[in-house]
Amino acid sequence: MPIMAPNLLLVSTIGAGHDTVDLKACTRARVLAVSKSGGGNAQAVAEHTLAMMPGLAKRLPGAAARMRRAPGIVRGNYIGRNTAGRTLGIVGFGHVGRRLATLCLAALGMRVLVCDAHRAPHEVAAAGCEPVSLEGGMPARPLNPDAWPRYCERFASIMGRAPHGQA
Repeated sequence: MPIMAPNLLLVSTIGAGHDTVDLKACTRARVLAVSKSGGGNAQAVAEHTLAMMPGLAKRLPGAAARMRRAPGIVRGNYIGRNTAGRTLGIVGFGHVGRRLATLCLAALGMRVLVCDAHRAPHEVAAAGCEPVSLEGGMPARPLNPDAWPRYCERFASIMGRAPHGQA
């Protein structure tokens, strides 16, 4: 890095972290600061999430994979559901969660439940969402994939239905 940019003073990333930056190399190069601009891509991430929701609700990934593998699929096995007016559960109400909630409330008229151990319930309610709590709050770092079924079950019970794939 010093050879490529010997006068470099600052390294900044867009997004929630700076895990893509080699901090040791920055230290060796005497970079004065490494910063992140959380929320800089919140709109893009929220729109990507919103774009994926109808495809998942309509079960497109499974249908597409099946159609590539085997002839004669049963169309009825892949009929999904509309997302308008449905309930969405969001874990985390930072830049992306807040923007996603705004889009889903305005564009799809969804009921939005929000779980965020770091936000006051009145802050969530002021955004038009319903504050909910998962037992014991949420961990400060990303969930272990092994814990997802428990959280999905809890959200499903809050939303008043069984988790996907269960009666």
